[in-house]
Amino acid sequence: MVMDKKFIIVESPTKARTLTKFLKNEYIIEASMGHIRDLPEKRFGVKITGDIFEPEYEVSQRGKKILEQLKKNASKCNQIFLATDPDREGEAIAWHLYELLKNTNSNISRIEFHEITKKAIVNAINNATAINLNRVNAQQARRILDRIVGYKLSPILWQLISKGLSAGRVQSVALRIICDREEEIKKFVKEEYWKINVYLLTESKQSIEFELLKIDNKKAKIPNEETALNICEELEKAHYKIKDIIRKKQLKKPLPPLITSKLQQLASTKYNFSPAHTMKIAQELYEGIAISETETVGLITYMRTDSIRVSDEAKQMAADFIKEKLGAEYMPERESEFKQKNQNIQDAHEAIRPTDIYRTPKKLQNCLTKEQYKIYKLIWEVFLASQMRPAEFDVTTITVLADDKYLFSVKGSIMTFDGCLKIYQPETQKDIILPNIKNDENLIFEKLEKSQHFTKPPARYTEATLVKELEDKGIGRPSTYASIISTILARKYVVKENKNLIPTELGMIVNKFLISKFSDIVEIGFTADLETKLDKIENEGYDWQKILKDFYIKFENDIRIALRNIKILKNELSETTDFKCEKCGSAMNLKFNEKGKFLACSKYPECKNTKPVKLVGSEIQIITDKLLDEKCPDCGAQLKIKVGQYGKFITCSNYPNCKFSKKYDTGIDCPRDKCNGKILRRQIKKGKSKGKYFYGCSNYPNCDFTEWKEPVNKQCPDCGAKYLLLSSKTQEGIKLQCPNSKCAYSELLSENEFLELKK
Repeated sequence: MVMDKKFIIVESPTKARTLTKFLKNEYIIEASMGHIRDLPEKRFGVKITGDIFEPEYEVSQRGKKILEQLKKNASKCNQIFLATDPDREGEAIAWHLYELLKNTNSNISRIEFHEITKKAIVNAINNATAINLNRVNAQQARRILDRIVGYKLSPILWQLISKGLSAGRVQSVALRIICDREEEIKKFVKEEYWKINVYLLTESKQSIEFELLKIDNKKAKIPNEETALNICEELEKAHYKIKDIIRKKQLKKPLPPLITSKLQQLASTKYNFSPAHTMKIAQELYEGIAISETETVGLITYMRTDSIRVSDEAKQMAADFIKEKLGAEYMPERESEFKQKNQNIQDAHEAIRPTDIYRTPKKLQNCLTKEQYKIYKLIWEVFLASQMRPAEFDVTTITVLADDKYLFSVKGSIMTFDGCLKIYQPETQKDIILPNIKNDENLIFEKLEKSQHFTKPPARYTEATLVKELEDKGIGRPSTYASIISTILARKYVVKENKNLIPTELGMIVNKFLISKFSDIVEIGFTADLETKLDKIENEGYDWQKILKDFYIKFENDIRIALRNIKILKNELSETTDFKCEKCGSAMNLKFNEKGKFLACSKYPECKNTKPVKLVGSEIQIITDKLLDEKCPDCGAQLKIKVGQYGKFITCSNYPNCKFSKKYDTGIDCPRDKCNGKILRRQIKKGKSKGKYFYGCSNYPNCDFTEWKEPVNKQCPDCGAKYLLLSSKTQEGIKLQCPNSKCAYSELLSENEFLELKK
């Protein structure tokens, strides 16, 4: 029996609960839990007939039960509204739902809202539309492109390197960007240079520090200490006179309202949140938070956007807040204008902003988790600041000439009006105050400082800077940045160390192979052009089947060539060495698998001898088992250290006759009082953090001591802590710090000093 009710289908249960609190009893609201129909998991699932690519969608096992409930509700309601997310993926989910439900109830409409407030939802229902098939086709094209690459290319990696590896269309480009940067770092040759600063006294005996910028009107280049000493000798005898004193007002404009990539970058920089974690928290804020016992509301607008556009209504709300809470002097003279850096934007949604600026972070602090509060505060502050007057500074630049040959300069700035910086400061602002000085004032030489420096290689990418690079190059879209990074980390092509993304040996080998045989897949311009074509499908109705055909013709040919030459490709990826197999006397080849490099007998499969290795520069070193002075408690043979799937462990040298083994400890005593355990290196084997290492007590579960950073067996000289922690690895060296939060001790070691300490 059809009831006089309307049925709204959203993607998530949280969103469903929020909508239920807004709408009256005439609505039934259910969640589809994302996609309930997609390409099959265990087969290619795309039928290719001539120039036509036909996806063979299937309802997932999880989706069958959900679909049954959705059909039941659809049959008893007089109208269905598909309220999935307002982007390509959401449009595709809505279309799949339409296809699955249209025979149950054909009165189906699509509604979109960019913020989950009662007003926005009622407005969406009153302006229901049909499904945007261009947007659906753009999603289908992307999905099929990714399926073609994944299913056709991954098996080649299995044959060449190791089973279980995979290659993705966009992820492979991200991997290339990271590997290219690593190659730049390896090839970088540091160069020495020197800086010279001079301290001059004004007539009132105030000291000012100036930096040497130019010599004979050319940029100062001081390559070595000898040159620096010669210059200093001249400067000590030189006559100094003021060349210019320039005083001017300078404006510090606010950041534009946040887009997805910028939110991810700032959250990574400020809070060390991964892009995936940032998006999870933003999703929670978007879908609805209980801000009182009776009110649940979405606190921010839709969080997947590449547009800085803001609605007139939001601008007016911000203006009213600024006048009321801060004062009219904080209002800009004219509306703030921001340039969109990336012109290839979809502009389907506004920038990320609060749904109500009067819901200040302070008011909501008790309703939010610490992480939700941080992200909401960031969004709220950047948006409000974007609608405010710029900060104002008085900037003074003084340039000084020494003997009409050496040009020195210093710049000072004083904030005269805080403006937008009252709400949000991208970085710490410090006034640099210079003493009052006149153009004709005599300056007296006080002292010189010279300092040695070295050029630094380009920095490795962090998650924040990689997102920026992907955005700048037109790779991926706001909804994909987080999953791109998560995927290459999960595949162990890249590891994260102290925020830096570093390619593993496996990642470098996969990248090398893809560049040599599938150059289009990892070519930045080619991938960016595909993104542009996907946008054209959505915005202009471009032929999505033609894009698939054009891509597939060349890609399929590259696949055929690779499959015909698997043996040749294997030889290209392996390397003959001077090592001989001790079992059969044949040469040993350097090969690769998912764990990295190893030596394997060239007579494989007749001889299956292998050896673990490490590379020291270009030299291959065989990793030998380290014998210990400790005897096996079972058979009396010597114990030895081996390296297995989960790191180091101790086993009997009489293996396989004796199978005694135990966990390897760091040699550091557990710091807990009355605990006689040792600190062990452990690896998480389940859950989202699977594969990550941590350090814990050997007496677990009786002792729950854990440490994420690597402990080093050296006592803190300041407070006596039993060990130090490996804090960071940089070009300057390896930094160790005390684990005691009340102790500020740290030291910097060279790599050789650190390795010596670890022995």
